[in-house]
Amino acid sequence: LFRKFFTKAVESIGITPEPGQYGYHLIRHSVGRLAYELSENPKAVQMVLGHARLGTTMDVYCNPDMTIPGRVSQQIYDGITGYIN
Repeated sequence: LFRKFFTKAVESIGITPEPGQYGYHLIRHSVGRLAYELSENPKAVQMVLGHARLGTTMDVYCNPDMTIPGRVSQQIYDGITGYIN
């Protein structure tokens, strides 16, 4: 039943489903990634996905956005220079 509805949903957005490439884990990875982008809080994502280890959440599901370190660095820089100026 899941496969039937999932296949229709995937096809409706223009993706041709191929055996073994789409399914429950695609949804799970998408939820993990979206939760991480919205919260930028790895522990919150770990709780949403129900993982015992944070490493599983981060290494397998979140695929962190590599622009985050730069944004964090910029926020720190802005904070420090705000006190100096």
